[in-house]
Amino acid sequence: MTIYAAHQPNFLPWFGYFYKITHCDVFVFLDDVQFSSGSYINRVKMLFGKQPKWATASIRKRQSHTTQLNQMFYSNSDWEQLLLRRFEHNYRNCAHGRVATSILESIMLHKERNVSKFNTYAIHIICKELGIDMPEFVLSSSLSVQSQSTQRLCDIGKAIGGNSYLSGNGASAYQENALFAAHNIQVCYSQMQHPTYPQIADGEFYPGMSILDTIANIGLETTKKLLMG
Repeated sequence: MTIYAAHQPNFLPWFGYFYKITHCDVFVFLDDVQFSSGSYINRVKMLFGKQPKWATASIRKRQSHTTQLNQMFYSNSDWEQLLLRRFEHNYRNCAHGRVATSILESIMLHKERNVSKFNTYAIHIICKELGIDMPEFVLSSSLSVQSQSTQRLCDIGKAIGGNSYLSGNGASAYQENALFAAHNIQVCYSQMQHPTYPQIADGEFYPGMSILDTIANIGLETTKKLLMG
C-alpha cells in the first residue's frame, strides 16, 4: 500500500504538516494551485512577546488575483533578516533557541525568490535537521492533473500510484469520500493529537505555531519522537 498526502507548500509550517510528511510514502506539494490571501503560504504564527503573532514573508506585488503559487515571488526587501532578528530575540531564552535560530538562518540565507521553491526548500531543510525519513516529494505541477477538489486528489493518487490518501481530520467536512472509493483509494484520517510542551509563552500553551517553536522549546530529538508517534 502506498500512502500519499498533499498540501500547498506552506511557509515554515506547523507540527501537523510535518506529521503528515512522516506518515506517508509520497508527499505532493500542490504548487500549481491559486494563491489565497490570508493563507499559510507566506505566513505562520510564532510567539513574539510571548503571544502568538504572524511571521510574514513579503510577496512581490502580484500581476493578477489568479496567480499560481509556482508563479509567485517573494520581494527583494529585507524581510528575511527582520524575521530572523525577531525570532532570535523572542526565542533566545528557550532551551533550544540557538538550534532553531540556526535552522531559520540557513533557510533565510537561501536566495530563491520563487514562493513555491523557497517554501519547499525550507521544508526540506527542517526535515533534514530533524533527521526524519523523508517520503518521496512530488510537485503537482509535474503531474499534469487538471481536475479540481476531491477529483484532483484522486487523479493525483492515480498519477503517483497511491492507493491510500492521508487526510487531515478537518477535510471530512468537504471531501467526497465516495469519489476516493470509486477510484479504489482508501481515505485514512490523521490520528495526530497536537502535543503540548513547555513553551515560552504567557502562561498557556498555544498550538499551531511554526514547528520552529517546537524545536526551540524541546529540541530536535524530542520533536522527532513526537512526530513519529
